[in-house]
This record gives sequence, structure tokens and C-alpha cells, in this order.
Amino acid sequence: MVDVKPLSEAKENYRQSASRAGEAYKLGVNRADWKTAAESPEAEQLFATKMQDAISNQSRRKGIQKVTNSQWQNRASTKGGAQISGAMRESVEDWSTGFAPYAEALEGINLPPRSSDPMANIDNRLKLVVQTLVDKKKQITG
Repeated sequence: MVDVKPLSEAKENYRQSASRAGEAYKLGVNRADWKTAAESPEAEQLFATKMQDAISNQSRRKGIQKVTNSQWQNRASTKGGAQISGAMRESVEDWSTGFAPYAEALEGINLPPRSSDPMANIDNRLKLVVQTLVDKKKQITG
């Protein structure tokens, strides 16, 4: 038999650990080298295998079935709402750098004038915008 702490004790230990977790997380991140292992051919093969396992097991679907929409909404609005503004403020420069090539590509498009036919506008204007962005992404990501 495995000796397991009573759930109430484990829960209290977890609660008390939360105050230390942020600093411990930062220390771990600062000493880690994730990139070397993550970009290896072995890591890519493992990723592909695990993704296929998840697809075969329908893991995504099973996980979704464990949560109600109201649970997701509550957690997303409570946790995400509190974090998104700060995260966006901290990433303005990264966002700007990442978006710049797309903005430049969009500025280089010569769109034909709008017509009274909405379907023609999709074909002649919107598809050109979408194709420009797709091409730019392929150029950037390879």
C-alpha cells in the first residue's frame, strides 16, 4: 500500500506553496535551457508521436467534455481577465516587431476599387489581402 497524505493536508500544503511558487518558477526558468533539447530531431519526432497519440485517443475531445461552458467562462474571465492587460502591456514591442512585416506587406497591396457586387469584392479585394498575409507568413516561417 502507498502511504498517501490525507487530502486535507495535501490541500493545505498546496495552498501554502502558492506563495513561493512564483519565485521558484522564475529561478527554474532562468537556469533552464529548453531550446537545445526542444529543437532536436528527437524532440520533433516525440512531438509528432504524442500529437498522433492525442488524436487517436481523442484526448482533446475528452478533456473538453470534462468542463462545462460556464466553468470555462468563469475561469477564463476570472484568470484571463486579470492577466491579459499586463501581459499585453509587457509585450507591445514584441507584438509590434512581429506585426511589422505583415503591415508592410498589406501596405504594398494595390486594391482595385470597390464594386457594388459584394461577391466580386470578396474575389477581387479580400482574397488578395488574405493571400498576401498567407504568403508573408510562409516567407517568415519557412
